Amino acid sequence: MKNITLSLDDETYRQARIRAAEQNTSVSALVKQLLTANTKGVSTEAPLAALLELAAELRALTVGRTHTPAEVLQREGRDER
Repeated sequence: MKNITLSLDDETYRQARIRAAEQNTSVSALVKQLLTANTKGVSTEAPLAALLELAAELRALTVGRTHTPAEVLQREGRDER
């Protein structure tokens, strides 16, 4: 089994954990479910709808938010990886 690393801001991660708890699962399991369904050609409409809803909520929560200096450095350094 391979591992991947995702970079999320704190609020996105918090919301993902809340969503996972509501579904009695983990964030990792949610991501795995989305990726597995997508790669097997299974309809991802239900999980995708939930993800899009979460994304809309996060956009509303973070509107007007500026990046911290650490986030700016992370963004600038990501192309070097």
